[in-house]
Amino acid sequence: MCQYWISRKYLVVQSKNNMSVSTICTDNEKDAAVSTSDVFFEISRKTNDLSSIEYLKTLLDILTEHLQMEFGSIYEVIREGQYSLVNLVDSHVKNNTLQINSLSNSALTFLMQERCYAYSSDDAPDDNIIRPAAPELNSLLSLCLPDAEKKTIGLLVFASSYTKKVSDEDKKLIELFSSRIGVELERFRLQFSLEYANDQSRYISDLSRDMIWNIDADGIYTYVNRACFEIYGYEPEDMLGQHYSSFIHKSMLDEFNKLIEKNKKDDDVHKLITQHQSRNGFPVKLICTTKALRDRNGELTGVTGTSTDITEFIRSQLLFKSNNELFSSVLSRLPVIFLRINEDAKIIDIRGRGLGRLSVKDHDWVDKSVYGLFKGKDKEINSVLAGDTVSFEISGTADGKFWAFFVSIFFDSWTGFGAIGFCVDITEQKLNEEKLEKLLNEKRELNQRLVTIQEEERSNLARELHDEFGQSITAVKSLAKAITAFSGDQYSETRSLSNSIVDLSGKLYEVVNDMMRRLRPEILDTLGLKPAIKNCVERSQLEIEGIKCNTNFSGDFSSLDEVVTITVYRIVQECLTNISKYAMASNVDIEISRKIIKGQERRQRNVYPDQKATNVEMSVRDVLTITITDDGVGMNVEEALKKKEHRNRMGLIGIEERLIALDGSLNIISKPYEGVRIEATIELSVTDIVPKQEKIKSKEAL
Repeated sequence: MCQYWISRKYLVVQSKNNMSVSTICTDNEKDAAVSTSDVFFEISRKTNDLSSIEYLKTLLDILTEHLQMEFGSIYEVIREGQYSLVNLVDSHVKNNTLQINSLSNSALTFLMQERCYAYSSDDAPDDNIIRPAAPELNSLLSLCLPDAEKKTIGLLVFASSYTKKVSDEDKKLIELFSSRIGVELERFRLQFSLEYANDQSRYISDLSRDMIWNIDADGIYTYVNRACFEIYGYEPEDMLGQHYSSFIHKSMLDEFNKLIEKNKKDDDVHKLITQHQSRNGFPVKLICTTKALRDRNGELTGVTGTSTDITEFIRSQLLFKSNNELFSSVLSRLPVIFLRINEDAKIIDIRGRGLGRLSVKDHDWVDKSVYGLFKGKDKEINSVLAGDTVSFEISGTADGKFWAFFVSIFFDSWTGFGAIGFCVDITEQKLNEEKLEKLLNEKRELNQRLVTIQEEERSNLARELHDEFGQSITAVKSLAKAITAFSGDQYSETRSLSNSIVDLSGKLYEVVNDMMRRLRPEILDTLGLKPAIKNCVERSQLEIEGIKCNTNFSGDFSSLDEVVTITVYRIVQECLTNISKYAMASNVDIEISRKIIKGQERRQRNVYPDQKATNVEMSVRDVLTITITDDGVGMNVEEALKKKEHRNRMGLIGIEERLIALDGSLNIISKPYEGVRIEATIELSVTDIVPKQEKIKSKEAL
């Protein structure tokens, strides 16, 4: 008995004694074969020199007709275990005639394990195996298709709705084709995989920003991708067939030739940073990675490589270096400190002229903890490393000299970890602030002393007017009355003149008495602030001018210092004088209040926008506020404050000086024809408040 199988061109016959003969089959040799081999050879001859899918399609059509089956199909295994199949080619197939994947997994497993399986509805012990997938079929012939490793990769199925016996010759013929069909199916799969891989490789190559190229053994470009246009400005067809030396800068040609020679000698990967020439004549910096291409015999066929454009990278490196040098130069001239901190709060870079204030040099603090540099600021540093921005002040001494810095640190969002900080030298500012504070305190004390002296002079002047001038007027008045009494009726002119002297003396005394009250209101010393203010309103010209005045008091004024009390009185007095002279108002509101305000007070005198609530502490403030509002013609505040004659005329200088002496503030709110609002605020200190008993004793002493 002989076995037959066939390649595309060779028919192989193997006998029992294992003697085999391979020969090209011709039409004359076909008569010598048995019937099965004749059919096998004829079918093979008709399908010669076709592509894999065409071969399978043609072979399936011929076999279907030869077996007198109604249709045939070839399925490919795409997933093993559950045997998921995909239909590859059909022959004379009717719609929905056979649903092979509708079979249970056990049924498919059975078919895959049977090398050649025949089914007929007349005598079919396994009828239930395939009946669910082929309810209209009465005959079926299936064959497993193996690959080169005898692993099942497909299934060949022939079927018919007619009941038909499958002969042994038909089975033998199908088995003869099983290996050939399996090889062709495997070839199709490999070809498809290769084409898919080539498509993917071409897709990746086309999308790559790096130039991918091949040259043959003579240095001629055989392949370049589209990236060559972005790098060189050349289209791929402009480079194909050209020698690589045409595109390399002459200064780097020797180095690139050495690189190619290295690839010809070994199979290692080599790299070279080189400079090529673009189409527009500009140099292009590239990093080339190359490897030799060899055939199966190890003979060199060419070199493949990639070229990455690093021109912008080189430029950015140079720019970064230049900027870094410029930054270092700037830091060396400015009184600042620049530092960078890593995620472990270690200082990785610190420099700047400001380090000289600390008596240290650049990088002396590198690799040291930032907590040691900013002692007592652990909470702020932790907040920065968590992504926040903080600002604070630090101070100390170095070599016996005071120093101070304003520090601002923020999270390094560019790198995503660590922080960047700047320390600005504010030593001179702090020293100047202390000097300024000292000068302000001295000025405040001088202003307070000046106000005290003014009030003492006013008090002395009032006393002199009362004691000397007042008594003199009284004496003149008495003498005039005596002259009137002695003159009788004889001298009517003398009596008339003496009576005139008496009247003038009375008027003069009233004027002097009013001046004394203005210089030193006795009611302020005897009854206190509220009655004095009300008396000031009553004695003003408001009523004569037809101006209605409302007063409102809130708070305790009994413990105020004498300087504060007289300042409040003078402010009200000056404002009422201005209103009666210039305002042309109808209504005036006077509100004097004293409030205890609980709040937060910053420790530093200077307030920075980024400074957080950690630098504040609770405080209690005793605030005295004087608000005077009228509905008169108003004024332009800026012009009034600029013009010195207006300031003098309206008493703003006197009010400001009195408030400055008490560290107070003045706010003027007004617009033309919208009235004027004067707001004066005095923040009382401990020295501004005296116990009530001590104040009574001081009044008694006066």
